[in-house]
Formats: sequence, C-alpha cells, structure tokens
Amino acid sequence: MENAGIEAFAIQNLYYNREQDYYVCPMGHHLEYTGQRTGKSDLGYVFVLRRYQARNYAGCPLKSPCHKSKTNRIIEVNHKLNRYK
Repeated sequence: MENAGIEAFAIQNLYYNREQDYYVCPMGHHLEYTGQRTGKSDLGYVFVLRRYQARNYAGCPLKSPCHKSKTNRIIEVNHKLNRYK
C-alpha cells in the first residue's frame, strides 16, 4: 500500500491543462513549461521532450515522496508518445 501514495506523483497521474500547457501536482503546485529538447532513440527515431518545472516547492509537506531533487521538481514529457498510448 505504501507505493499507492508514490504513484499519485507519477507523471501520468498528474493533471494536465492542455489549453494553458501546465501540469498540477497533488498539492496543487503548477509545473510550468520551460522549454524542450530533442533526442534520438537507439532505433533512430527523433523525439521531443517538453520540460515542465514547479516553482516555490520549498516547504511543501509532500516534497519527499514527490521527488528527490534538491531543487524544484522538473518533469519531461513526450506528448506525441502519450497520444499513441
């Protein structure tokens, strides 16, 4: 049952506002779009990862189960791959 709480913080379980392009964590913090990077898979497919970062995570009571970074949480999302899923 301990993993159930951690799953709430998984990227696929975060609310995504498509119109304004941001994610919301379980505590209500917005992860805003900050840029993107392009990569290539081992099979040669080009992909784009969009980067979202939270602001002002300091003092959040759920920071520990949310992420291990010493800075604000950053996620990278491949929206095209998510549409295929």
